[in-house]
Amino acid sequence: MEQQIIAAIKSVLPNVEVYNDFAGTDPTSPYVVIQRVGGEGQLYLDKHTKGGYQVRLQVAVWAADRITANNSALLIEGAITELPLATALGAAVADFDEDTNLRGMRQDFSILI
Repeated sequence: MEQQIIAAIKSVLPNVEVYNDFAGTDPTSPYVVIQRVGGEGQLYLDKHTKGGYQVRLQVAVWAADRITANNSALLIEGAITELPLATALGAAVADFDEDTNLRGMRQDFSILI
């Protein structure tokens, strides 16, 4: 699943690094972090039916300015929601990191795998 998400993000932001879970030390902005943050899990009682596992994925984009963060988040939302069985769980939320002085946008997606 993560490979498909990263490919979708890279299709609209080809020069932006995409990290799993955290960006590490001193990443170059803009950059994107994807992380599984729960979800419904197994949806079917029989536990054998394929395609019945729901994951909540959070995508955060970080940039030096608000416009870049906002525009990047919109591109990411469009790319991910084009994937089969993926939908946005609400609009992106603005964020600010005082340590890095970066502006961010966070958005959660439901992915059925």
